[in-house]
Formats: sequence, structure tokens, C-alpha cells
Amino acid sequence: MKQSRAARLGRRRVQEAGMQESGAPASTRIPRALWGTITLLGFGQICAWGTLYYSFAVTGPLIAREFGISLSSAVLGYSALLVAGALAAPTVGRTIDRRGGRIVLASGAIVGALGLITIGLAPGPIVYAIGCLILGLAVAMSLYDAAFPALVQVAGPHANRAITMLTLFGGLASTFFWPIAAFVAAHWGWRATYLLFAAVNICICLPIGLIALPRRPPLSNASGGEPLAPTWSRPPLPLSPEARRAAFICFALMVAAGNFVFAGLAVHLLTILGALGLSESAAIIIGMIVGPAQVIGRIGEMSLGPRASPVLAARISAAMQPISIAALALGPVGIVTGGIFATLYGMANGILTIVKGTVTLFLFGSAGYGAILGKLSVPSLGARAAAPLIYAYVFTAAGPIPTLILSAAVSLSGTLAIEVVARIASQAHAPVDNVEIVNSGDI
Repeated sequence: MKQSRAARLGRRRVQEAGMQESGAPASTRIPRALWGTITLLGFGQICAWGTLYYSFAVTGPLIAREFGISLSSAVLGYSALLVAGALAAPTVGRTIDRRGGRIVLASGAIVGALGLITIGLAPGPIVYAIGCLILGLAVAMSLYDAAFPALVQVAGPHANRAITMLTLFGGLASTFFWPIAAFVAAHWGWRATYLLFAAVNICICLPIGLIALPRRPPLSNASGGEPLAPTWSRPPLPLSPEARRAAFICFALMVAAGNFVFAGLAVHLLTILGALGLSESAAIIIGMIVGPAQVIGRIGEMSLGPRASPVLAARISAAMQPISIAALALGPVGIVTGGIFATLYGMANGILTIVKGTVTLFLFGSAGYGAILGKLSVPSLGARAAAPLIYAYVFTAAGPIPTLILSAAVSLSGTLAIEVVARIASQAHAPVDNVEIVNSGDI
């Protein structure tokens, strides 16, 4: 009984330490200067996501038609983009740990512009593929996987809340840039769209990267390079090396599973809804619900407050995704069922984007955070790259219900994985002071 009480007390100490934003009092508000950084980076993320990631949804069919290739061949370029980003992510993360996010985000804008220009001027599929590979490097240097560690370095004890606020901006990227891409492509062609988006990277993303962040990060790091004077650090959760490695693998599985389903449905959702018997207008309405639901999910995560463990938010996200798919697969065909699916599904993905950053910080600490997040991005981006092709094969071969069954099975694997992470975290009994720094090479 005494041992059980002591274990509960130890777990409570760990939870209380982790539930607060890295030791910050719950009443601490984000400083005004940090709001400025979040706002600038937020506008940069809107532009980066809109130009580098979402533009293909509009331009892909146009590119395929002009080059005389199938849409699936054009999608291969998009998948290659994500694979290239996955391969580059660990190196990008280590660079941010050593040199800060300023040079990486600014360089990412330049690389992004180069990739967009290459595609915009491509005479054929080969140069188009080269441009996609360049954009893959830009994705690793410009989107959340680079912005999160850069923000953590300057946000200090406000890191969790800052990450959530940044994702509220990024969630608006498709809202702004899909109409822009469609308008420009309709009036001046898809090539003009890419050239315009290259200018956006140089004229907006590049200055933001240089202005919003300091020349050198204020936090210490564990990835090599010159030691920096620490002003704040978030210690890792006190776990054994074996438990820490298991937590990393299971959390990586949860994030990859969620991204696999979202990436597959993002491309094929309208087709699946049509095959289930919904009209085109109803399918479009259901698809439009997903974006606002993501924002609602992120606001809901923020409303949990600084005392809530980020693992709790991850568990909510992982549980909502299979429930949403089950509602669509088992419920009566109609816009109401589709709306329930889209709301739960969008909220789950919106929360997933946040917890990828906050749970990583909670489990592994701030030292070497960029390198760890980069390693976490390898399976995540790989899943995003593979999903559209796998979904296309399953849907063509078996139809909409087996495709939804695949989605549910993958989602449930993520649900089980995060439950293992939660159990591992609950078994951390040691005090959180003076915990050994996590080396990204050990996980």
C-alpha cells in the first residue's frame, strides 16, 4: 500500500511538472514581444503552406494535361516532394538546434522560390520532377517542422501556447491560397501561379524569417555546435533510455498514422463521398467543413489550459479520427452524417498538428528539440507521400467501404500507440529536476 501511494505521488509530481507549460505558472501570459514573433511567423506560415504545399491541389491536373502525363504521374512528383522533405528533416532540425531558426527559415524561402521557378519554367516532366525535389527541401526548411523548434527557442516557458497560436495562422493557408491559385491559373495559367508564388516567398517569407527571429537562439542545445548561454530549458520527462525510445517509436507511429489517413482522404475524399451516393454539391459542402473544424479543434486544445498534459490532447485526437471514419462508414448516407464525419475528422487533424510539437517537447525536452522533431518527421512525411497512391489503388480495386476500413484500421493503430505513450509517461516517477539531456541519436 505504501509503495502504491508513493508511486501515485511520484506520478502526480511528474504530471504537475508536465502539465504546466514547462514550469511556467498557469497565469503567465504571452509577452507582447512574443505575440509579434508569433504573428509574423504566422503570416509566413500562411504563405509557405499556401505556396509550397497546397498549390498542387489546383495546379496538378493542369500540369498533367500540359505535359501529356496522367494525373497519377503528376501525383508522383508531389509524393517525391514529401519524400525529399522527410529525408532532409533531421538535418534541418539539427541545424536549427545549432544555429537557430532564422537562417533556416530565410534559406527555406529562397529554396522554395527556386523550386517554384523551376516548376513554373519546366519544359517537361523531368524538370518538373527536379523542381518537386527542390520544393521538398523547402518544405523541410519552411513549414511547421522548422517553425516549431525556431519558435520554441524564443518562446521559452510559453512554448506550448505559442505553438498552438502559430497553427491557428497556418490553418488559414488553404482558405487564402486555393482561391488565389485558382484565379491566377484560370486567367494566366498554372506557370504564372508558380512564378507568383515564388515572388511571395522572396517578398514575404524571406523578410519575415529575417525579422521575426534572432540571429542566434537563446536556448542551449544538445546537437553539437558551439554551446549557447541558456535562458530557459524544458527538461525531458524522466524516463529510462528504453522507455524513452519506446515512447518515441509509439508517438511517431501515432503521428504517421494520423497523417497517412489525412493525406489519403485529402486527395480522395470527394471521390469517396460521391461513390457512397452523395451529390457533388453535398460532397463539396462536407469537404468545406474540414478546414473550419481544424481551427475549432485547435481552439479546443488551447482551451484545455496550461495545466493539461499535451498527451491528453494527443489521446483525444487519436480517438476522434477512427470515430469520425466509423460514423461515415456505418451511418446513413447523407449530408448530416457527412457533416458529423467532417467535424470530428477536421478537429482531430487540427489537434494532431499541435501535439506533434507539444508532446515532443513534453517527452524529450527543449535541448535538441529540432533534431528530435526532424527525426519524428521522417515517418510522418513518408506516410503523407505514400497515402495518396495507396488510397488510389485500394479505391480503384475495392471501392469506398474498403478504403474507409483501411482508414479506420490505420487510425486505430495510432490510437493504440498513443495509449502506450500515455502509459509510459504515467510511469515516470522521478523528480523532473536535474534530468539528463536527451540526445537525438539515442532515440
